[in-house]
Amino acid sequence: MKTLTVTRDARGVARVTMARPDVFNALHEAMVAELDTTFAELGADDSVRVIVLTGEGKAFSAGADLEWMQRASGISAEWNRKDVRRLADMLWRVDTCPKPTIARVNGIAFGSGVGLVHQVVPAAKLDAAVDEQIDALLANGPRAQREIKSLFARIAVGPITGEVRELTVKTIGRVRGTDEARQGLAAFVEKRPASWTKAVRA
Repeated sequence: MKTLTVTRDARGVARVTMARPDVFNALHEAMVAELDTTFAELGADDSVRVIVLTGEGKAFSAGADLEWMQRASGISAEWNRKDVRRLADMLWRVDTCPKPTIARVNGIAFGSGVGLVHQVVPAAKLDAAVDEQIDALLANGPRAQREIKSLFARIAVGPITGEVRELTVKTIGRVRGTDEARQGLAAFVEKRPASWTKAVRA
């Protein structure tokens, strides 16, 4: 890939780094496309448990690339609608990725870059906070985590209707009947790590 680097460790943690430090990891067509493709691939990969998104150099992301915006200003309204839709689709892809995603915001975040951010901590505590979140997420059952993230995305806005209650019932009922749930319960009762946890941080 031209604008990203992707690494994985033995725990199933994938690190996606926006790699345009000379322009503060500003987003343009290629990076938008690569982020969309990368999150689609990682989301579908059963070996991936957690995704960490960060930026190379001093910045997380400065938002839209100025050259990209200048080019766009001279092209048709129809082209611009399609281009903006690709950006919106990428942000949606990241937001709805079935794998928990942590934004390691290592510097400035402006414009579209803010769309990739959820929680902010002091710089001195950044890596410790990321590691804490990774450890907490890896302690959860992979399938249950995917199911519950999907459920929360569908019920986050609006009143708790009968439809929402029924969806919740079906989701939890489905998760409780899995081998993963049985293994997790047995591990809890027997006070031992579940099979999907790793005792040593990579």
